[in-house]
Amino acid sequence: MEIDRNTPYNQLPPLPPNIDIESKKVLKKVTSSHRQLAELK
Repeated sequence: MEIDRNTPYNQLPPLPPNIDIESKKVLKKVTSSHRQLAELK
């Protein structure tokens, strides 16, 4: 199969995804990682 980078692939799903990516679990991890990265300065 040849790929032509000038032709769009229209079968891709639309953005943003229909899932909840900002769940409480994810937001808690972001906060934790932000604090840990701040300590590296």
